[in-house]
Amino acid sequence: MERDSFIFYKSFYEAIRDLPDNIRLEVFTAITEYALYGKQPEDLKPFARGMFTLVKPNLDANISRFENGKKGGRKPKKKMAEAKDETSTPLKSPPPYASFEDEVALIKSDVIWLEPVCMQFKIEKGECQERLDAFITHCKVERGDKLHPSLNDAKRHFTSWMRKAYAGAERKNSEPSKPDDYTYNGGFGGLD
Repeated sequence: MERDSFIFYKSFYEAIRDLPDNIRLEVFTAITEYALYGKQPEDLKPFARGMFTLVKPNLDANISRFENGKKGGRKPKKKMAEAKDETSTPLKSPPPYASFEDEVALIKSDVIWLEPVCMQFKIEKGECQERLDAFITHCKVERGDKLHPSLNDAKRHFTSWMRKAYAGAERKNSEPSKPDDYTYNGGFGGLD
């Protein structure tokens, strides 16, 4: 393997620039001969061998990239898709629903998902069901006839919409309430 060029990193230079001239030349020569000609250095002084050992993994990675590049690299995705067998199943199947109503009905039936959503927004299950019904109208206005590509995408859209549509209500619910008869007495203890 012989190459016309190689990448010499700034870190290589910074590692060897302050070495004595004879060792710096030895390391530089070892790097160059290995990167350009694939020649493994022999009889290096211990310090020069250590420096080369630290640089070698970078050189090996660059040589590997160079060799792979000569093979043409990775095929474009379009060509890879054309090369697939026509009898193979498609990667994405169409969603299992035909309308936003069907989509929301499936979301409502997912009790395991609904429970943490109710907890997150501090609402009861019934209120969550009502908000899901309102979400249908929102989707029809925002998305037209375009359904969500997956049920998970619909669920993410719903929680995002909830954060925006009910932002004021959430802040109101999260504020701690104080009893009406509370008076500050300046210190510890109960009511005066």
